[in-house]
Amino acid sequence: MYEYEKPAIEDSSLDVLATEEDFLVMLPPYLAMALQEELEPVFHVFSDNKDIWTQDTHYAYETFCMWVARFDRGRLYIELYEDRENDVLVHEDCLLSHGDFPL
Repeated sequence: MYEYEKPAIEDSSLDVLATEEDFLVMLPPYLAMALQEELEPVFHVFSDNKDIWTQDTHYAYETFCMWVARFDRGRLYIELYEDRENDVLVHEDCLLSHGDFPL
């Protein structure tokens, strides 16, 4: 059903040293899957006791970088929802990662 090629990324995610352009290059396979399967793509950024969900790629990237600078750890995931209102998540992948897993 979901047979899309994941971008070839060492360790399956990029470190904070990735530029926003590097981050954007990873998105087309996920957005194509969302479009074909009628899923809602959402970016989930989290760090120590902080979470945001957004559809704005720039805001997601900037928030990730800001939190990594502040807390020295963070994650940025793409999540594809069948029904976001009822929290029906179909697929998720970590796109950017830095430091230990957030608390």
